Amino acid sequence: MSKEHDAPALARREPTISDADREAIGKAARAELRDEFAKAALIGIYANPGTNPKAYFSDDCAQEIWAVAEKMMKARGDD
Repeated sequence: MSKEHDAPALARREPTISDADREAIGKAARAELRDEFAKAALIGIYANPGTNPKAYFSDDCAQEIWAVAEKMMKARGDD
């Protein structure tokens, strides 16, 4: 039997991912992590027994929560 016939019929090939796809995957992962940080900040605010939830239905509050998430991303080096 020759060498070319020794290979399996369905040789396993590793998938190829382009640099653009890797970048898109990384960007999506960072966006998801930023969302998780924002969610944690919001949960923390609402978990505070002295919090008036209605006070947090404002654009200012939303901006503050996203600012916290951004700071957390920056602190871990993913800015």
